[in-house]
Amino acid sequence: MLRPRIGTSTVVACVATLTLACADATSAVLDGVEKAFVISGYSTSAHWPDMLQAKLDRLTDGERVYHIRNAWASGSPVERWIDIETDRPKRPYTDMLEEFFGEKSPLPQPTVALCQQSLQFLQIPDVETPRAGPVSGPDDAVGRAFGADAFASLAEMLHLDGCSTVFIAAHIYKKPLEPQIGSERHALTDLLARDVPYVVAGPDVWEPTEAGYPELFAEDLLHPNMLGAAVMAQLWFEALLQHDELAVPDWSRAELEAELGAELWARLAPMLPELSPEDAE
Repeated sequence: MLRPRIGTSTVVACVATLTLACADATSAVLDGVEKAFVISGYSTSAHWPDMLQAKLDRLTDGERVYHIRNAWASGSPVERWIDIETDRPKRPYTDMLEEFFGEKSPLPQPTVALCQQSLQFLQIPDVETPRAGPVSGPDDAVGRAFGADAFASLAEMLHLDGCSTVFIAAHIYKKPLEPQIGSERHALTDLLARDVPYVVAGPDVWEPTEAGYPELFAEDLLHPNMLGAAVMAQLWFEALLQHDELAVPDWSRAELEAELGAELWARLAPMLPELSPEDAE
């Protein structure tokens, strides 16, 4: 169940009311109308949004129609963005509001949120919860429900602040903290099953990054390198296109294949979303 939101600013609430009256998650997001997408993420989202911006610009023949506003914050999964108990925003969230939703923010202000998020650090009340997160595996009903509620709280907050559509993806592969990290996807599946009208599935970034380990990772083997960022940018690009039932341009996968090389591409390609017949033409 989504809990009441507390503390949305008057200015932002007015913008949200006008926006949400005419759009929901079924509305096209790549419809040729100028709009902004805000990124809610942590360190894994430092670079792929710029790469996604380049793909979107190419999709519109070099014109800047779709604006990517990256509000990523290092070390800041869901627990650092909002207080789960009170549904109040924390600093990464309030910084995002000030930078991208305020009176002096660049226009257009975001109406679509792209969340590549994580349940790390979340503690289930009265339960000893690993730092890696609350979901121990697919059979952990308590952890799944708690994680789904956490994702839902962030989505609701973004929705009330003006985002008519909120895409959510879970964490990339993180070897030392598995299986909790990979199990975040089960909580997200449970949230999507609730049919919240403004929540949409983002791409599965865990399976491709697991298949591309360690080549897609920096020296610490925890954070993505630029190849990993390129894979995530492609996954988000395809998620937006497929949401709108648009074909994936041939050039996008061809460029990624060339960047990754034959051996790594052969491992990752089966993990990418299946293309429609229109894409294959």
